[in-house]
Amino acid sequence: MDLFVANDTVANFLFMNRGGRKFEEVGLSAGVAFDEEGRARSGMGVDSADLDQDGWMDLFVTNLSRELDGFYRNLHDETFDDIAAQSGIANATKLLSGWGVKFSINDNDGNLDLMIANGHPDDLIEEIYGNVKYASLCCSFVTLAPG
Repeated sequence: MDLFVANDTVANFLFMNRGGRKFEEVGLSAGVAFDEEGRARSGMGVDSADLDQDGWMDLFVTNLSRELDGFYRNLHDETFDDIAAQSGIANATKLLSGWGVKFSINDNDGNLDLMIANGHPDDLIEEIYGNVKYASLCCSFVTLAPG
């Protein structure tokens, strides 16, 4: 088993299990440490699932508002591709501060659903950014079809 750590304002970690009690931190080379511009995000919640049913675990990482959530597709070579923008989830969640996140099948259609618990930590955020709300939508639900 490998271990992903979402870190607040510093690089995320991905510890690859090298057997026994040996782990190697590969977040940077795997493409999950920073956003596409090389900036650290405020990683809060993370869950993994085999979204495209290829036998490899993919990752979803929630971040604070205006940082975009990370949606990492496993490329089978210890690297990941952030598909949040192309999937539409980045735009849908960019003004929300995500905390907890969970993949599950909620509506019995056989496709994974994604639940994100949202809410901004700064109760004065609306005075700074009018389009970012303190009392965010409690939960977002997205159905993810394979492929």
